Amino acid sequence: MHTTRSNTTRLTAGSPADSAGLREGDQIIRFGTVTRSVCVQSIAPVGRVVREQEGGRVEVVVRRRQAPGSSTTLILSPCQWDGRGLLGCHLERIP
Repeated sequence: MHTTRSNTTRLTAGSPADSAGLREGDQIIRFGTVTRSVCVQSIAPVGRVVREQEGGRVEVVVRRRQAPGSSTTLILSPCQWDGRGLLGCHLERIP
């Protein structure tokens, strides 16, 4: 089965992503209801979850480079803040 990963890049200090504990280089395993296998062609489904959950909470499961065999669950609250977007990070699709 072909799956796609997305990595967290360009994380901004003080952003919602930073506050949730997301780190640059984290591999996103699940973002709310969106799994890696859903994102084979695009990470657009993640954007939909972010917009739908603005002001709410999203469970995000990540795999960290420092612990490649385990995962970490974070709670992210997409919201307006002083910076750009609702998260304050860029998610990059990695085929």
